[in-house]
Amino acid sequence: MKNKVFLIGNAHLDQVWLWRKTEGFAEIKSTFRSALERMNEFPDYVFTCSSASYYKWIEESEPEMFEEIKRRVAEGRWAIAGGMWVQPDCNIPSGEGFARHMLYSQRYYKEKFGQICKFGYNVDSFGHNGMLPQLLKHGGMDAYVFMRPDKTENANLPTGLFNWHSPDGSTALTYRLTTGYGTGPASSHGEIALEIHEMAEQLDSPLMGFYGVGNHGGGPTVRHLTALEKVVKDNEDAICFAGPLDYFEHVRKTVETSALPTVKGDLQHHASGCYAANSTVKQKNRKSENLLLTAEKYDWLSNKLTGSKFHTKALTYAWEKVMFNHFHDILAGCSIRSAFEEAYNSYGYACDTAWEAGNFAMQRISWRVNTKNLFNMPGKENGAALFAGSGEGEPSVVFNPHSFPVKASAYIPYISQSVCDDKGNPVPFQIVRAEKTNGDELYETMIMAEVPALGWATHYVYRKSEPLNPEVAKVKADESTLENDLVKIEFDKHTGWINSYYDKTAKKELARAPFAKPILIRDDQTDTWSHAVYEFREELGAFTDATLQVIENGPLRAAVRVISYYNKSTLTQDFTLYADSKELEVRGFLNFGEQFKILKLSFPVTQSNSKVTYSMAYGFISKPANGEEEHAHRWIDVSDDSGAGMALINDGKYSFDVKDNDMRMTVARGCGFADHFGLRDDRMQFQDQGEQFFNYVLLPHDTADFAPIVKRAALLNQPLDLVRETHHDGPLATGFEGIKISADNCVAEAIKQSEDGSGTIIRLYETAGRPTDVKIEIPMLNTTFSTSFKPQEIKTFLIVEEDGEVKEVSFLEW
Repeated sequence: MKNKVFLIGNAHLDQVWLWRKTEGFAEIKSTFRSALERMNEFPDYVFTCSSASYYKWIEESEPEMFEEIKRRVAEGRWAIAGGMWVQPDCNIPSGEGFARHMLYSQRYYKEKFGQICKFGYNVDSFGHNGMLPQLLKHGGMDAYVFMRPDKTENANLPTGLFNWHSPDGSTALTYRLTTGYGTGPASSHGEIALEIHEMAEQLDSPLMGFYGVGNHGGGPTVRHLTALEKVVKDNEDAICFAGPLDYFEHVRKTVETSALPTVKGDLQHHASGCYAANSTVKQKNRKSENLLLTAEKYDWLSNKLTGSKFHTKALTYAWEKVMFNHFHDILAGCSIRSAFEEAYNSYGYACDTAWEAGNFAMQRISWRVNTKNLFNMPGKENGAALFAGSGEGEPSVVFNPHSFPVKASAYIPYISQSVCDDKGNPVPFQIVRAEKTNGDELYETMIMAEVPALGWATHYVYRKSEPLNPEVAKVKADESTLENDLVKIEFDKHTGWINSYYDKTAKKELARAPFAKPILIRDDQTDTWSHAVYEFREELGAFTDATLQVIENGPLRAAVRVISYYNKSTLTQDFTLYADSKELEVRGFLNFGEQFKILKLSFPVTQSNSKVTYSMAYGFISKPANGEEEHAHRWIDVSDDSGAGMALINDGKYSFDVKDNDMRMTVARGCGFADHFGLRDDRMQFQDQGEQFFNYVLLPHDTADFAPIVKRAALLNQPLDLVRETHHDGPLATGFEGIKISADNCVAEAIKQSEDGSGTIIRLYETAGRPTDVKIEIPMLNTTFSTSFKPQEIKTFLIVEEDGEVKEVSFLEW
């Protein structure tokens, strides 16, 4: 035989797909029981299984079976795989989402089995983001196994072995399966032997042959193993039962891995429609990830400043819920409807847990802020005369969860006459429509709060003072125009589309009309996954017949509401322009009633020779503007050779395309639930029907620097938080800065207590794609340290509480 074959016995286990979790749990138990029984009958058989959540389920429900598994793992006959909580979709989870998969799963494996996984394993995931080699490295893994896309979907990727590189230079020895991840239940000895020999002849290096019944579990059958036992006996030097780690160890000993093909970038495309399917599950995923990160930072601040207890256990359990829903058939939107109801419940649990922890921490801190005697405190005399006789004002403490200072909107839930900061300086404000419709209580006060990094600022609100609102840069609106000193935006009165987005300072047009056009795309020729479909561009029509209304008109911002219609659907968009900004912020409300259609928003820009960049987990990737559907996270960007361009930022969308400088964002997709080219009758259920809210920002820029885009995207996804307070003494100042990071292109995404309780974990990443030296100061820990970053590099540090030592560690905190 030309190359050695390693036989990988496995059962692909979709814990949710065409069934719900109850059935998935049952299939895991039966599959694990079957694997253990086959081991008793076939002494050389090795079983491979991923997903830490499966093992935890068994440990809790069937402890006797779990002890059997532990013994087989210790013998080397049961291979734990993957180092993640499930086999997730490998495009949609955030960078920190992947970090938590590895943190919690690998530490679980080490605690229960005395080992961690050395290789990643996502054989059924639909694509693989280009940061994975680096993410795997930080998770203790230097190899990877995948199957999709297969060679019919991407023939440019090597089949079998290759070296896969991330932008920072991290490398994973990667294996693409030559055939499927399993076999039918009745494969004969002759069929299996022939398939193995054919596989061995296809490659120039050793290979893995996967076998076992899968999807709904099962694993290798008696018939499989009886046939394979004979094949192995007949070819004992060339074929063996093994786990993937055995394979990779053999390769490193026998193959010149540096001479293998090299792949840079991501591994796409399979199931391109999945990144638009089920807007609800994707938006809830984004919200859960954002809230948990914010809660952890506030929880950490409260512990360090007030001595409160950490909420680590509750937040970890919430992360487990989110990680479970990262499973590729859940997050990619291709399961049955009732399975998604369970997913929504889990996301609700995670969001509520995060809110409770974060709210507790903010209230604990704000209650200890000295909010009394505003004008009697040292250094606060500047604005005293302006507010004399007005009382002290009601204090509001505004919190910033980001590692950089922020100036952004915050909302005080009543009408005020004036607002000042904690030094007595007047703060500009605007009366805006509130969420409530309660008698004459229709409005609230919006301020532009300036809040230090990972800290807070206190503002004082006066309801009965003489009106005082400092002048700011001008912004105005009429029925078809938004304008400030920087840009002028003009709408078509009939369609509601944008005719012009003019940069007054650069004296150039930023948009090609029609801009912000809601387009309906045909989607009746494929299924939920969109198998073998790579772009969606056949236009059926557009939202039009619009009504336009000015809903805000300064002094801080102006807004035009555009309501447009298509068939049974209504789209409301509030386009908002701030006085001192070129960006256009949009609040969308869609009532969608279309089936087998996709709604995309189209944004043609004026850049030529454009470069398209898509954000991904802790990084970004450049791709051609060829119209193919691509996944992205919080932002995409189109720029010309000078770096001038426009970014499109979102708070819960993941599917985009760019062709001829036209950026398009998918808002809704009316495909079926788990429609695998099934019988389409009048009882078929459709996704994305009804109401959804979404937000996006159009951010023009003049230079090639993604760092400001990353920060603006972070702010859209994790806005400021405000706590109304009373007047009281306290040990904490009215303003606080929790961290200083010297480089604009370095962000701290996660700050939390370490898992072992020994100190603080801080995770940072480089955001602009350029090498940088950075100094990090955390005053409350009396800690300052410096480090260097490669382009798009991630680093994790442990700050030891006992002695202040700073150690660079992996995601596993070792």
